[in-house]
Amino acid sequence: MEQAEFEEMVHDMGKPYSRHNGIDELLRYFGVSFRKFDVVRFRNGYSKDAPAFTVPLKSITVENGNDKWGADHGLFSFVL
Repeated sequence: MEQAEFEEMVHDMGKPYSRHNGIDELLRYFGVSFRKFDVVRFRNGYSKDAPAFTVPLKSITVENGNDKWGADHGLFSFVL
């Protein structure tokens, strides 16, 4: 992706409905895709014996995060 195209994508992400029918269409328009994952592993710390657990991943979406859960209001987040 060239710099101008990247800047256009970042600009469109500020107002995804101005030229696209939502964030998913915007990402497809610019050819952005993500790797597929089956599970998410949550880990509490960096030590080799840190507590951890793995759960099935049902979906990943890009949308406005929930500020009650710590997301920045008005910014897009990956929602698992």
